[in-house]
Formats: sequence, structure tokens, C-alpha cells
Amino acid sequence: MLSDSLNWNLVQIVDNSPTGQVKWGSKANGTWTGLLSHLINGTADTICTTYQYTTVRSQDFDFSYPLTNVQPFFVARAKNETINSVLWNAFKPFSWAVWGTLFASLIFNIFVMIFISKIECMIALRQKFQPFEMIWNIVQLQLNEKSDAFIFFTISAFVAALRQFVAALRHRNTCAGVAPISATVHATVASFVATPAHVLQQKNAAALRQIAAALRQMLPQLRFFSRETLSKIVDRKLFSGNIVLFLFALLQSGLMVDLYKGLLLTSLLTSNRATPFQNSDEMIQLIAENKYHIVTDWLSWYYDDLEHSNVSHFVKLRAAVKNNPVVQVRSVDEALDLVDTGKYVYPMQQDTLSFHMSKERCGYIYIGQGMPQVFSYFLFPKNSSYISEFNQHIIKNYEFIQRTINKYFISGYELGKGSCGSDSEDSHEYSNNLDSKIKNSVSQKPLDLESVIGVFMIGALGIGISFIAFFTEIYHYWHMRILERHIRLKNHINVPHLVKIAQFHLSSKENHKNIDVMKLVDVLPKKQI
Repeated sequence: MLSDSLNWNLVQIVDNSPTGQVKWGSKANGTWTGLLSHLINGTADTICTTYQYTTVRSQDFDFSYPLTNVQPFFVARAKNETINSVLWNAFKPFSWAVWGTLFASLIFNIFVMIFISKIECMIALRQKFQPFEMIWNIVQLQLNEKSDAFIFFTISAFVAALRQFVAALRHRNTCAGVAPISATVHATVASFVATPAHVLQQKNAAALRQIAAALRQMLPQLRFFSRETLSKIVDRKLFSGNIVLFLFALLQSGLMVDLYKGLLLTSLLTSNRATPFQNSDEMIQLIAENKYHIVTDWLSWYYDDLEHSNVSHFVKLRAAVKNNPVVQVRSVDEALDLVDTGKYVYPMQQDTLSFHMSKERCGYIYIGQGMPQVFSYFLFPKNSSYISEFNQHIIKNYEFIQRTINKYFISGYELGKGSCGSDSEDSHEYSNNLDSKIKNSVSQKPLDLESVIGVFMIGALGIGISFIAFFTEIYHYWHMRILERHIRLKNHINVPHLVKIAQFHLSSKENHKNIDVMKLVDVLPKKQI
């Protein structure tokens, strides 16, 4: 296309390397090999393929005007789904750290609300202290099933009562011109502690009597802090204790539960369960843990940037491959064979032969989220006389160039036949937030049994626990009933009670062949036995 626009006749130099084994060019020991060696030795003016900018290449070559930007991504083998992997679908909306925080918040609020209810019992605002009932009410509130009886009366009433008690105590201690009783006790104890050991034995009895007398004077005033007095002090309900309940209901029981519902539906509708990692950061973490390895063919630009680039992605990956070196192979087929094992990832991009060769295989996942986008250029020898005219015609034909690239590399136009149909479960997917034209791996699908099996398992677990609790309560009731009957029978089998049982039996109109003493004990009124 560019040669027609330039009206140039191109003299072609054909590389006879087998398909998938072309050496694009790399620098080793100061010498360029592969296709780029033709530019160095002057046998070619440019190469009929695009390259990406690297620091090493910029030292020996000139770059044309960028033709397009390409999205690099990793190709990996899709994970096989197991029952263990789908059981946790219901927990995927939140990370384990968030779940732990929510559980810790629930436990903390339980303790706080139990403490508040205990204070309310102490100041006569709550008739009975029921911690287990309080726990159940909090769990109900967490599940958006608040009980009408679940209210807090006040906590500020306790503060008001305490302040009034302290004020009255100070007033009574300072009245009639006498020293405060607390000061008297303090002085007595201080003098008692400061007394030498040889004098302590002589003053021991007198000092203890003095402290006891002071405490006896304080007891009538301590009675001020009684249930009856406090119930009179708290003549109005301020309801400030409900702040804790309000915050818990608003944030944890309201906001977080509603947020979970929306995220749960999204999580169940998406088909990313077979993806081994969601973005490049997760991939780097797996490589650092030796769970995955990187494979590359003939030192591509990605490998050059991995060694020299200061981009955050390559800096992180460089640290991850220190103990897990990059595996180099001689062809694309060898690289894809390693990817098929399920333990390797292969970096590639949209406009390469390796990408189209990978489309002929099944079960691949393409993940580009977090990968840096790069530009594609034509390469020329340093100070080439052709680069200026090339750049002018690249700009002139830029729209047509973009149309061609979109047709063959982005819009999914097939250059060859793939072995997987578009409706296959192993159809290829992309994960890329930078280019809206690339398909997203979070593709919607109808809900199936595998998607919601985790939700059903939670329901089955709850039903199982309820059945266990039900039968446990039935057994406990039955066992306690038997014990009670045995105790009653043991206590009441004496002559007077046996006479009453006989009278009851003889006065009955029915004929009883056998006297069931246990039944009669249950039937007779308690006041009669």
C-alpha cells in the first residue's frame, strides 16, 4: 500500500525460515542477528513488518511515524473447573480481607451492644439482661430482619445519673464544714502505708479502725447509686445509645449487604471462572510464586523491555523472574505446546503471527489488563534517506492503515480456520480495559447450575444446621422430660401418693388392665401429688 502511494518498485528479500520460526532480530554480544541484521549490513533498507520501540533498538535504528498502537497480552491455558472452584462463587464479590473485616465488625458490635444493654439493666431501663437474645437480634439485623423489640433506651441517661451522683457525693462530703470523706480515707491510708515497720505493729489496730469508720460513713452515700434512685433520675429518654445501632444498620447491615447483592449478581453472570489470573499484577504474583513460567520465542521486544525498561510493569516482572527465569524456545509452536501444559504464559500482541497461530488451538484465555500499550513502527538504518518520504505517506494513508489493522487484528476477521467454533465453551476471550474494541472476558451468560451451586450450598448448610439444632432440641426436651418424670416418680412413690393413684385408677370408668404409674404421675395435678 505504501509502495503504491510512493510509486516505488520494491526489491524483495525473502526469508525462508519455517512458519513460526522467523528470527525477528536480537542483539547478542554487540551483534544483531535475524532480520534486523539485514539493516545493519546494508542488504535491506527496511523490513516489511512492524517493530516496537526499545532502548536497544533505538541505538542502531531509526523509527518511522507510528502506524498504530497495539495491545500486548498474555495467552494462558484456561483452568479446568472443579467442584472446589465453583463452591466459593457466593464469596467472590468481596475479598477475604473484606469478609474478615465484616466478621470482626459484627463481633465488635455484638460486644458493644451487649455492654450497652447491661448498663441499661443497671440503671433500671431494661427489665432483664438477655445477652443471647441480644446476639440473635443483632444477627437478625445483619440479615435485614430487624425485630421490633430490638431497641436501646439510652446510654446518656447513665452518664447523667453518674454525673448527678458525683455532684451529690461532693456536696454531702463538703457540707457542715468537715473534710471530704474520700480525703479522710486517702489520708488515713497514706499514713498507714508510710508508717515504719517497727511502729506499724503498734498502730495497726488503730489505723484499721480509723479506715473502717471512714468507710462506714461513706456507705449511706453509696446507697444513693441504687436502682430506685436511678429510675427516678432518668425521667426522660435521650435515645443516644441508639447511635451504635443506627451506624451498624446503616453501614454493615444496609450498605454492605446491598452492595454484596449487586456484586453477587455480577459475579454469577460473568464467565471468568476459568481465567487463571485477572490482570498482569496477579500474573506477576503467580510467576514470583513459581506457579507459572514465562515462555518466549527468539527474544521479542517484550523480552528486551523486560531487561531494560523502567516501566512499572517490567520492573515488577523483572523482580519476579529473578528466581523463575524466562524460558526461551525456537518457535511459536514450541511456545504454544508449553502453554498447553497449563503452567506457562506466553506474551504476544494483536498484530503478530503467534496470535493467529494461537487462534488455531482451543482452550486459551487472553489477558491484557494492566499491560502497557505500545506503538508499532517501521525500522530503518540510522540516517536513512527514505524515512522522511515514508513518514509523509504514512500520515497521508493513516485512516486506511487503521481500517486495515482493525479489520484483520482487532475486529476478529479470520485469516485462517480455527479448530474451535465461536459457540464453543473454549472460545477465545480477551481481558483488556484499555482498548474498547477488544472483547472483554467478563462476557454475560445465562445463570447455570455451576454458577449458583455455591449459593445452594450455603442454603443447604443452613438447612442442615437448623435440622441438627431441631433434633438436638427434641432430644434434649425428651431426655429432660424423662428425667423429670423419674424424679417425680421417685419423690412421690410413698404410701399416701400410692393411695391417691389407686383412688384415681378405681374412680375411672375405664378398665385398666395395667397401671402405668408414670402416666398417672403425669396426669395427676401437681397440687394433688
